[in-house]
Amino acid sequence: MRLDKLTTSFQQALGAAQSVAVGKDNANLDPLHVLHALIKEDEFGAKSLLLRSGGNVNKLHQLVEVAIEKLPKLNNPSGELSASSDLQRIFNLTDKEAQKRGDDFIASDLFLYILSEDKCTAGKLMHQTGLSKKNLGAALDHVRGGKSQNSPEQKQDGDIISKYMIDVTE
Repeated sequence: MRLDKLTTSFQQALGAAQSVAVGKDNANLDPLHVLHALIKEDEFGAKSLLLRSGGNVNKLHQLVEVAIEKLPKLNNPSGELSASSDLQRIFNLTDKEAQKRGDDFIASDLFLYILSEDKCTAGKLMHQTGLSKKNLGAALDHVRGGKSQNSPEQKQDGDIISKYMIDVTE
């Protein structure tokens, strides 16, 4: 997958994921690292999508951190990191879905949508915490408002209100 096809915020999330993997001396960059980066930082926009989908994001974050600790570690890390086969497969499926939707760029929301039905550990944890492809798809459609991702910086209009407003009923 070409990184220049990813939105700027998704590229930043991948950088954060890579930093976690290197810091933990993990052998590969795994979907768990990407999911961790996406739910840890609000600026990537993924957390609000997951909340809108009805999942328990705090529980997911805890489970992802535990799962990352269980990933294989290198005894003599060289600093080189490659994508796991799970991550490569999910990126390919995400790229295919983006093409199907007419997206010029791949955003993290689509990555999460594809990840939610995958059988890898990250996908299983999403499902375990109430995040299904159906619910993520509905939230994704709402946030995007029927628009394609045609800019690396494009923000989806459907979620602007929730970004700048506070729900006083909570």
